[in-house]
Amino acid sequence: MLDPEQAKLESEVAKGDEYQRVFQSYVGPFIEAKRQLLFEAFQEVPVSNVDQLKDIKLQLTAINSLEAHFQEFMNTGKLAKKQLEKE
Repeated sequence: MLDPEQAKLESEVAKGDEYQRVFQSYVGPFIEAKRQLLFEAFQEVPVSNVDQLKDIKLQLTAINSLEAHFQEFMNTGKLAKKQLEKE
C-alpha cells in the first residue's frame, strides 16, 4: 500500500507526463507558430500604431502565460519523479 506522500508524488508524475505529451503534440507547436506570426506582425507595424503594438504585446503575454502554466506542471512532474527515484 502506498503512503500518502508517495501517492501524491506519483500523481504529480502522471500529471506532469500528461502535460508534457499535450505540450509536445499540440501546445508547443501552436506557441512556436503564433510567436513567429506575432514577430512578423510586429516587424510590419509602424511605430505610430500604438493600438496594434499593444494588441501584439497582449497576445504574446497570453502565450507566455500559457507556456508558463504547462512548464509549471511539467517541472513539478520531473521533480516528483526525481524524488521518487531517491526513495
